[in-house]
Amino acid sequence: MKLHSRSVDLTAQRFEVSLTPETPEDLWQAYNLIEHGDAVRASTYRKVSRGNAGGADGIAAGSGGAERIRLSLTVRVQSVDFDPRAPSLRLQGVNLSENEHVKLHQHHTLELVPGVRFWLRKSHPDAVHLDVLRNATDPTASAEVVAVIMEEGLAHVCLVTGTATFVRARIQLPIPSKLGRLASTAFGQRQQALHKFFERILQALLQNTDFAVIKCVLVASPGFLKDDFMAYAIAEANRRPLRTLLENRSRFLVLPASSGHLHALHELLASPPAAARLADTRFAEQARALESFYERLNGDAERAAYGPPQVEHAAGLGAIDTLLLTDALFRSMDVPTRARYVQLAGRVQATGGRVLHLSTAHASGQQLMDLGGVAALLRFPVPDWEELEEHGEDKG
Repeated sequence: MKLHSRSVDLTAQRFEVSLTPETPEDLWQAYNLIEHGDAVRASTYRKVSRGNAGGADGIAAGSGGAERIRLSLTVRVQSVDFDPRAPSLRLQGVNLSENEHVKLHQHHTLELVPGVRFWLRKSHPDAVHLDVLRNATDPTASAEVVAVIMEEGLAHVCLVTGTATFVRARIQLPIPSKLGRLASTAFGQRQQALHKFFERILQALLQNTDFAVIKCVLVASPGFLKDDFMAYAIAEANRRPLRTLLENRSRFLVLPASSGHLHALHELLASPPAAARLADTRFAEQARALESFYERLNGDAERAAYGPPQVEHAAGLGAIDTLLLTDALFRSMDVPTRARYVQLAGRVQATGGRVLHLSTAHASGQQLMDLGGVAALLRFPVPDWEELEEHGEDKG
């Protein structure tokens, strides 16, 4: 997602951004950011009467006929619908800026697709919105895998998220042929070119890898080029030194690939060694956490909680080690409901707990919805659920 401008101050309840979604993944992020009550401005098309603009439904009665024109409208959002097949994001709302074609408060639907720039002003911004914006505009914030695929003279450095791949660097450099390797001059030129090639890859890798987030770095190529690159990278890391690379050497996985072109990335990610290593990605972590919750519920129920009243009671005691929440709770059209779960997450984090947001687009998130959308693994037993229910606390 391309960020054009940003004016955000949660203390002053100001959240205004200008963005352009560039991929279907960006539209999904926009869907998680835009909510009921927000103001959105974008370029759109509207059918209007040639003879009497601004009539009901945008087409005035009369004999002048209708034409489809392009204009910029700002609407107060009433509903948001995401169509992953199109892909598109449809925002139904009422017009906030009267013009000659559309009256004030007249209904209109904005359609956002990749490449369409929009301006957004949120009505009730909070910390979750900031996280969504950061993840949408900075792929390094949500990527858990870096992949370097190469062949002689061509390399791609990619960030891989749960749903998309971002090419962060494409390195292309001519490398002298191996045929001249017996001549000392030709051999020296080839080695010099390879070192220059490797150095560019190394710099791109370091610039685009946040080891606080990244769980795995895949390095792949046909033949032994990948091994030669790793030998170069480790030697340079020791020489300079590059402590971050050395400290995270165990996160590198070197694998064969059919080529250095992007199509080889799919084969690489599907390979058994990569699949085994990537089991530690976010969605796998969420699935494991939910599985641990069910095991705890069956074997040690006093250290497991689910449903809003039970979980909030445990949070008040500082008992939550891991909090599981569905993204649906943060998309509630009811502002107090949304604020309730933002505050819950904040209380858990303040006591050193971990908060996982499970997407309802995935099986783990759907399972959590059956538990009321919220569950928790506890540090110590909290056995007062029956007493809590006897007091008649609200379960929703």
